[in-house]
Amino acid sequence: MPQGMFSIGGIASGLDTSDIVSQLMKLERQPVVRLEQRQAELQTTKDAWGQLTTRLSSLRTATDQLRRADRFADLTKVTASDPDAVAVSRGFGRVDASQLSFTVHQLATRQQQSSTDVFEGRDAAIGARTLTISGDDGPGIDLTAGLGPDATLDDLVAAINEAGLGVRADALQVSAGRFQLVLTADATGTAGAFEVSGAGWTDPIDVTQAAQDAHLKVGGIDVFRSSNTIDDLVEGATITLQRTTDTPVTVSAQRDIDGAVKAVTGFVEELNKTISTIGELTSYDPESRRAGPLQGQFAASQLAFNLRSAITAPIAGKGGIDALASTIGISVDRNGAVQVDEAKLRQAFTNDFEGTAARFARTGSSTDTDVAAQVSGTRTTEAGTYGAEVTRAATIARVTGAAYAPPGEGQPKTFMVRSPSGSLVAVEVDTSAQTAAQAAQRIQSALDRAGVTGLVAGVEELEGGGQAVRLSSTGYGSNTTFEVYEVDNLEDRNRIDGGTVFGLESAPGAPHAGTNVEGTIDGQVATGSGRTLTAVSGPAEGLSVFTTGGLTIPDGEPRRFDVSFWHGIGGAMDSQLRQAEGSGGSIARARSSIDSQIAIYQSRIEAFEQRLESREVTLRRQFVAMEMAMDRFNSQGQWLQGQLSQLSALNAQKQ
Repeated sequence: MPQGMFSIGGIASGLDTSDIVSQLMKLERQPVVRLEQRQAELQTTKDAWGQLTTRLSSLRTATDQLRRADRFADLTKVTASDPDAVAVSRGFGRVDASQLSFTVHQLATRQQQSSTDVFEGRDAAIGARTLTISGDDGPGIDLTAGLGPDATLDDLVAAINEAGLGVRADALQVSAGRFQLVLTADATGTAGAFEVSGAGWTDPIDVTQAAQDAHLKVGGIDVFRSSNTIDDLVEGATITLQRTTDTPVTVSAQRDIDGAVKAVTGFVEELNKTISTIGELTSYDPESRRAGPLQGQFAASQLAFNLRSAITAPIAGKGGIDALASTIGISVDRNGAVQVDEAKLRQAFTNDFEGTAARFARTGSSTDTDVAAQVSGTRTTEAGTYGAEVTRAATIARVTGAAYAPPGEGQPKTFMVRSPSGSLVAVEVDTSAQTAAQAAQRIQSALDRAGVTGLVAGVEELEGGGQAVRLSSTGYGSNTTFEVYEVDNLEDRNRIDGGTVFGLESAPGAPHAGTNVEGTIDGQVATGSGRTLTAVSGPAEGLSVFTTGGLTIPDGEPRRFDVSFWHGIGGAMDSQLRQAEGSGGSIARARSSIDSQIAIYQSRIEAFEQRLESREVTLRRQFVAMEMAMDRFNSQGQWLQGQLSQLSALNAQKQ
């Protein structure tokens, strides 16, 4: 009942006028009911598009795994011929199928020293004993200086552990009532070495285990690492040394055929689920006359067709049978489902892993693999073949010193290295480094201890005889830089001297840098970043050529070659999904159209509701007026009845 209205239904007529009005309004409201039903149908359709969007997100995840050029390159298993001596595991980065053999001459060990002085308990006083510990790159620190005259063995242990020197102290109980001080380096290798001195001890604090680096022999080359866990010897693999060996251990990297097949079948499974979902949402059952919420939606049917086309259509940019997915066991049956012949697919990966993988990714090939190690592109890159040339190869940042001469007695060489990542590392090479190899190893140990990657120290043979220390980056390009400069001492690193360090000419603010690759793609100057040359305009826009390391370019004669690019099955699927996804995709447009229709219906409903409310007010007023009129009529009738009764009484008296 509209607000402000009242009902006097049935007072005069005896009728339930309120119910009559409600029934009349129910009839009047039928157009609104039909509009609301249509609204609900539209909302169901919109929800169905949302359901399909969720399904597409799963297909998108599987597609993104295939369209990346490096996806299959990462599918590699690493094994060791002697797992008891060398354990291997998959690390980060790409692993090329290869083998590396080496012998383990020695394991990296932590330095350990212990006192011969014996204490009766942890609370035994250390007395007048003093203890100073110095690391590889800093002055000694007296750990007893801050302890009181009543300091105990436990107090000394706590002071050492709290000093942050990279040395762990323990009070080891060797027998009942007998404790000895034990010092152990936190880090393995010479990078964790430390020196101990002191006064008041009965005997020196002996070295019970010397610090040493892991030593490998790789094809006659000595390789040293500060840790037994090595992740920079085989790219993408982590090697853990467990014991020394007399015979070579071979670490092998093999393509993961099972992983590749699983990636493809997982993609196809997600595609079939998506096609099935579209089929259910667009279905129509003639017997029950029930239609799916997207039945009749052209965008949904077109999407299913496009997804199948990404599989069945020849790969643009590839020719012959290599352009057909059916040749590697992928096809579409007559019901529209995608089928995978796993045996055929597995055989294809076994026969040609790289070639089969290339059918799925946005990638390409080069006519000169000595120049182009990898080809990739973006969504904007058009499939086809482009001419390319490299006019300048990328280089690493590198500097070689003069013939090495060890520091003079009492004159340790102290200097700083700013790594490519920006880390500042202090290095001190004392008179114990009598050769360039020893100096390089000391520098490398300092870099390893500081956690620096991307910079290595080595030795270079000079033409005139002798050896020199060499520092070089592992990365290429102008953004890969490092600095070397001398300081007066490590305690005051702001006092910087220019000049050279072992002939490594450098100074603060004058970093050594690599150079970027330079060249053209499709006749246009391309952008070089490290070893990657990328087209920035034209049909080849986004096409990237990753050049090989150590590439040589003869003076005045660029390296010319052709590059073919294709989007692959994963790239084709990505393009089809892009048409459906996002704010400008077909699904978003369909949902937006539905929202507009729902809004139009809502406006009509609201307008109709206003008219119905006015109509109900009118009806109720009319029925109220009728009841009031009937009440007056009844009152008049009763009055007339009374008058007639009186007349009848008078007539009776007269008679």
